[in-house]
Amino acid sequence: MKKTVFVLVGIVICAATCRAQSVAQTLVTLTGKVSTLEARPATGSPLIATNDGGKAVARLGAVDDSGFINLHNKLQSSTKPQLILGFFNGELTGGLYVANKTGDKTLAYFGSSTSGTSGYITVNGTKVRDYAEVFDIADCHGLIPGSVVAASLDGKGIQLSSRAYDPATTGVLSGAGSFQPGMRIGSREDGSTDFPVAVAGQVYVRVNAEAGSIKVGDLLVSSSIPGVAMRGADANRLTGTVIGKALQPYAATEGQPESLIRMLVLNR
Repeated sequence: MKKTVFVLVGIVICAATCRAQSVAQTLVTLTGKVSTLEARPATGSPLIATNDGGKAVARLGAVDDSGFINLHNKLQSSTKPQLILGFFNGELTGGLYVANKTGDKTLAYFGSSTSGTSGYITVNGTKVRDYAEVFDIADCHGLIPGSVVAASLDGKGIQLSSRAYDPATTGVLSGAGSFQPGMRIGSREDGSTDFPVAVAGQVYVRVNAEAGSIKVGDLLVSSSIPGVAMRGADANRLTGTVIGKALQPYAATEGQPESLIRMLVLNR
């Protein structure tokens, strides 16, 4: 009986000792790792993750007052990642850059201005100007960016507007001129997202002088020409038909029956 007790006590003491040694070793290991991290310089020496081929696919680090996370499709260059998230050049600016697969071209930027007081979005180097929504399409004939569209009579989707002061107008197709949608929401059952309708912000719209020359500030409505807007000259027909407010003037010239002008989206 005594031998059994001594054996059990020995096992308990051994287990306790092993646990104490394991904890002590763990503390030593953690202390060493913390010391290593603390000793790492504030600049340079980024943490680099590699793929099975040994090529860098991610970098985490800091340079001067900037911090960054870079992701690569493959190792092109340390200065040409496909995605960058961080603060840059020690300025009050930062955001998310998305580049092409070689890192040579910025496809999009989401972030702040250089002063850090405002934010903006750029796509392919161009500042985007509107928010757009994808609608189902009832008739795609003649649809191009900048066109005025209206809901089809059967309610199956949008199509070119076809009459003046059309109360069924839904807006203007985004993407004309140098403007691109800053945010595109929605998709169709087939997954397509083309021809979104601008629902807020600035957009280029096709216009003509059917109701006279357009001045800055004029309210715009659909004209009798499919997909083209005109000045809303009849105040009695504006309710429910206005698509926006002109931000540029337009006067018809010989040989140019229509043009593109900037418009502030208004649905009223």
